[in-house]
Amino acid sequence: MPLREKQIQNQIIEYLNLRGCYVWTQNAGQIPIQSGDKRRFINVGKKGISDIVGIRRRDGRFIALEVKTPKRRKRVTFHQREFLDHILECGGIAGVVTSIEEAEELVK
Repeated sequence: MPLREKQIQNQIIEYLNLRGCYVWTQNAGQIPIQSGDKRRFINVGKKGISDIVGIRRRDGRFIALEVKTPKRRKRVTFHQREFLDHILECGGIAGVVTSIEEAEELVK
């Protein structure tokens, strides 16, 4: 049975944290707030922020990894691609990964 995106993400986080990085999940989206009969939404996080963000300990480079299953690898949204491109432009490490091996290759 193929792994789900969240399972791949958790494996990558655990592995990279043992291999000289400090990474975590960064969520973004909207939170519904109910006040009496009114409902509104509050935006949290940056739109398109990668699933995993963090720092490579040896040199302090920022890491941004967008995690996808192999079948969904090409389903990166405009905002996700834009975020990854900004990180790369600033000298960080960024990319789309589908496995621990791909993440390791990117951050080594």
